[in-house]
Amino acid sequence: MKKTTQMIAAACLTGCLSAGSLLGSGAAFADTRGLTAAVTQTSEAASAKPATQTIQATAGKSFEISLEENPSTGYAWSYKADPALTLISEKSVSLNEEPTIVGAPDQKTWTFQAQKAGTYKIQFDYARPWEKDKAPVQSQTYIVHVQASGKSTVQPLSVLKKKTVNAVKKSEPFRVRLEENGTTGYGWTYKSSSAAVKLIGEKSEPTNTQANIDGAPEQKTWTFRADQPGTYTLTFVYAQPWDTNGSAAQTITYTVNVKG
Repeated sequence: MKKTTQMIAAACLTGCLSAGSLLGSGAAFADTRGLTAAVTQTSEAASAKPATQTIQATAGKSFEISLEENPSTGYAWSYKADPALTLISEKSVSLNEEPTIVGAPDQKTWTFQAQKAGTYKIQFDYARPWEKDKAPVQSQTYIVHVQASGKSTVQPLSVLKKKTVNAVKKSEPFRVRLEENGTTGYGWTYKSSSAAVKLIGEKSEPTNTQANIDGAPEQKTWTFRADQPGTYTLTFVYAQPWDTNGSAAQTITYTVNVKG
């Protein structure tokens, strides 16, 4: 009887240890999945940014390009620029109020300069340097229009107004600026009345002075160009993309008359 009791106790102890081992391995597996998810989310966040932007600069004066990166994921930005563009400096600043936090993203800023007027190109790729056989998770292209020093050859781009006919010149870029708040699930989409109106740039900027505030709205800017004279319309719709049965929160139509 005594021997049987000892055997039962040993069996119970073995079962408890086995359960503990399973629980321990399950917790470790959950942690690994969490790390993988964090890397995936970082990659997806990076790829959500606009792919092409236009920059206006002056010969002999520097200009900056800033992009967010997260070194803790192994991803980093690299660039290729036209030889006429010279790198002056580059620096990284933490976007978190407490820079010592592991995994906090950085904002990296490159300062360039061009000595001669012209149109140049810079391409940035976001990738892990050692993964030579994989495509970047994001590519950013910048078209830099450099004007001669002391000359105003580049005119400020006109911003379209509602409820009026906006007059622009053929091949002259023009803009649409609207506020949106991505945290609500709403976003702007647009349709053009003609393929003659082409999108050449798109970017978002925080409207709040503290860009890292959760829920802060952004100002989104689209830059267009039309190479053919005519009268065209651009219709912007503010809605939740997945809500196909719901009505748009707002619809705005812009009319532009392109002159030759």
